[in-house]
This record gives sequence, C-alpha cells and structure tokens, in this order.
Amino acid sequence: MTLNYPDGYCSPGGAVSCFNLSDRERCSDCRHLNQPPIDYPFTSDGCSGGLMCFLRIMWRVAYKIGRVKTPEPPWEADCLIHDAAYWPGGSRADRLMADIKLATAVCGKGYPFLARLMFLGISVGGVPRLPLPWRWGYARKWPRGYLRRR
Repeated sequence: MTLNYPDGYCSPGGAVSCFNLSDRERCSDCRHLNQPPIDYPFTSDGCSGGLMCFLRIMWRVAYKIGRVKTPEPPWEADCLIHDAAYWPGGSRADRLMADIKLATAVCGKGYPFLARLMFLGISVGGVPRLPLPWRWGYARKWPRGYLRRR
C-alpha cells in the first residue's frame, strides 16, 4: 500500500510504501520517530501458531464441502494488520493495543472464544525478548526490548 505523507514527515516530498495501521507511520527511515532503523523488510505469516494452522486447514475443508462461504477464515486480514503492527514494534502500550485490536476484530466477526485464545497466545509468544520470527519488533535485530513511548 502506498501512502502519501507531508514533506519531511516519512519520506521527504514523496510517497512511501509502508503501513498506516496505528497512530504512527511505519517506514524504513524512522530516525525522525526516535526509533532504531528497520533491519528487515515487512513479512507476514498471517495467523501463526499451531492452533491457527489447524483452524485454517479445517476452514478450507469446510469451504470445499460448502459449510462456509469464503476460502479463507474471516480473521486472516486482521492477522495481517496485527503483523504490520508487530513488525516495527514500539512501546508495551502499543503492543497491548495491537493485541486488543486483533482480539476485538476477531470477536466482532463472531468468534469470541477464538479471540480469547489468540489474545492469550500472542500475550505469551509475542514478547520482544524471545528470539522468534513473530516477536514484537521483528523488523529489528534481536535482542530488542520495548521502545520508549513517545
């Protein structure tokens, strides 16, 4: 997605390819945000984890036999948004907000139990100090903790 920003904000005078998924912009030049530079490009594994993989497979089977109307689970786009929020990292409050937004979105689609499971899983498995590819702030080299709130 390409977003245009005011001169000198995210990219001097031009369009930048980055995600605008929370109150701050995500881009590769974060010096103006008092954040460390981005080390890795954005990637997403969608809804990661063993349970999510199992549910995705079951959803596709249900689609093939006509039990559901879409080939992908309705929460997949929410997981992409969540990954985009996790990628650059930020403060502990930013992470909590990203996790709450994901759980709220999944719950709003009619899956409250799954929303709770997802929230618990990401609360434990997404901490920035773990050397995992889905950790908070995975755009930067490990080890990194939470960034200070601006």
